[in-house]
Amino acid sequence: MLDTPWLTGALGRFEARFARGQVPQALLVHGPAGIGRRHFALALAARLLGSPWRPSADVPADELDGVPHPDYWSVGLEEESRVIRIDQIRDLIQALSLTSHGSGWKVGLIWPAEAMNHNAANTLLKTLEEPPAATTVILIADAPARLPATILSRCERIRLSAPAPATALAWLASRHPDQAACEKALAFASGAPLMARSLLANDRSPGVIGLLAELGDELQQVIDRKSTPTTVARSWAKRDAAICLRWLYLQTAELLRLQVRTTADAGSALPPLKIPGAALNMAACCAHLDQVMEAQRLKDRSLNMEAVFADLLMWWYGAARAAR
Repeated sequence: MLDTPWLTGALGRFEARFARGQVPQALLVHGPAGIGRRHFALALAARLLGSPWRPSADVPADELDGVPHPDYWSVGLEEESRVIRIDQIRDLIQALSLTSHGSGWKVGLIWPAEAMNHNAANTLLKTLEEPPAATTVILIADAPARLPATILSRCERIRLSAPAPATALAWLASRHPDQAACEKALAFASGAPLMARSLLANDRSPGVIGLLAELGDELQQVIDRKSTPTTVARSWAKRDAAICLRWLYLQTAELLRLQVRTTADAGSALPPLKIPGAALNMAACCAHLDQVMEAQRLKDRSLNMEAVFADLLMWWYGAARAAR
């Protein structure tokens, strides 16, 4: 039984298919970050292998061990590597071609699948076209659109969704005593419980409410030109880059949403910014949003996050009053 109740329905539907002998040989698991995509994929793998092991929701995705079974293999980003290489995929394919222990199922897992380079993807494609018997390859993708169309066409997709707000809040509150912090963390995580859980578990922060307030104060100082982008970037570089970048993403997206709503959402996770009224340059704002998203994608590869933050904050410093 999974301790992520919003995933049990999807897992149950898969188990029913497995009982009928209807198991795809290639699966693509995707959906919003922080809802348990890797937890779900590992639970699927354990079910196929007949293992009672299940991943714990209290362990972050990147710290989860694989299924403790001799017929399970996984491929991911190796230390200091930006891509999944062809030799990694070849090793996986060779392992999957072996006879399974006890004549059971074999499972290979690739995460993040979009990190495969061109040669690695082409090598995997050959196996997806002619897969070994009693074998399933599970791909987990943060951005399925970055996968080659030939790979996508040979995978059955399982798209996971965030749970209902009440379900997410009840689950999070059972693990954290501060109701207000839980609500703010869930809003910040767009309803993704595991992302909210990771934020609340971050002992280095002053708590989710305090952290978001600090980020808001510092960005407001940049907008008011009371502080420079380089000064604030120096401070943000000492914090969790993922949290700072997501916060910037949400603030930029909020600028765009306000153009059609005119008022902020009630209970928003974002401390309101005071930006002098002016017509929003939608194209420039969208371009900045793309820049933030690219920084999110590359954050683990950057050697100088202070420079990244300074560049992003310059947008707010230079023409925030007109939102470019």
